[in-house]
Amino acid sequence: MKKILFLAVLMLPVLCFSQIKNSGCYLRMIQPANNDLIFENDSIKISFYFNSMNYFCNLKFENKTPNIIAVDWDKFIMVMEGESHSIIFGDTQMINKDKPKEQSPIAPGSSIKKEIAPVDYIELSMPLYIKRFVKKQGGQEIGYIIPISYSGTLRYYNCKISVSMQ
Repeated sequence: MKKILFLAVLMLPVLCFSQIKNSGCYLRMIQPANNDLIFENDSIKISFYFNSMNYFCNLKFENKTPNIIAVDWDKFIMVMEGESHSIIFGDTQMINKDKPKEQSPIAPGSSIKKEIAPVDYIELSMPLYIKRFVKKQGGQEIGYIIPISYSGTLRYYNCKISVSMQ
């Protein structure tokens, strides 16, 4: 009986909090709070993926509207450790890092994928999060301010991911 209770206590965090484990850290969407690293409404679905190297965040944008929408990458902001950062794509050559980025149109019912990171982090070869830093600091947050254009109207979506040891 004690073993069953012990196992139940150990499983409680897994059952109560949905999270994704990556590079020894747990990731969860805290704004808006949900069970996956996904933002979704009637118009768009944005999925966040991190690889084991943690230098880039892979984003997938799915257009759920009957119209063309677009991501305005020049207005896209990543917030790391309380500071706002412009982004760079995974396939950008560093000599072109400061050039304006084109909008990415997304046709109705289709999707696009982009690999992004803060420019400063890539210049310094810093990953988005490191297990020992998260362990020492007690957690970290990665924020995204995502500008999406709908028929000429720009809307900003705020997403925040928590990185922790539990």
